[in-house]
Amino acid sequence: MTAPLTALPASITAGDSIAWTLTRDDYPAAAGWTLSFVFINGAAKIAMASTAVGDRHAIAIEAATTALYTPGKYTYAGFAANGTVRHTIERGSMDVLPNLAVQSTYDGRAWYDKAIEALEAAIARRADKTQMSQVLPNGVQVQHLPLRDQIEALRQLKQIRAAAAGKWKKTITPRFKN
Repeated sequence: MTAPLTALPASITAGDSIAWTLTRDDYPAAAGWTLSFVFINGAAKIAMASTAVGDRHAIAIEAATTALYTPGKYTYAGFAANGTVRHTIERGSMDVLPNLAVQSTYDGRAWYDKAIEALEAAIARRADKTQMSQVLPNGVQVQHLPLRDQIEALRQLKQIRAAAAGKWKKTITPRFKN
């Protein structure tokens, strides 16, 4: 195993071992403080706690444990606790990436790319059953949209994709009246 990280990573891969140590001068482990983290999203909740290593806090998670993590983006909060006192010390997000070694297939495209493909196929009248059952962000399936709405949804999804890539900018042009 490699040397422990000194900060919470931005992403981890399900099925990998992970370890990190944190030094918090305001919450030293030797003074009885423990750190814990909760990661949560719409599909799962993950909790972990530190152990004291001198004044530092160490967290180690075995590969067998992370193999059970559901891939996705998680919001997390970190807490420092000592007896009945608890403080939120950190908030952020972290991605759990899929373990490709155990996947039989994997489609890593963003949801909007899948929806764009489904709408383009539906408009061209070559969509398969899976594409026609694609659910759009408004909760409606592609098969239930009239052609006009499919085209509008396609336009909006392409704007979402461009914005996610940092390529879409709305230009505001001022007008002045005399």
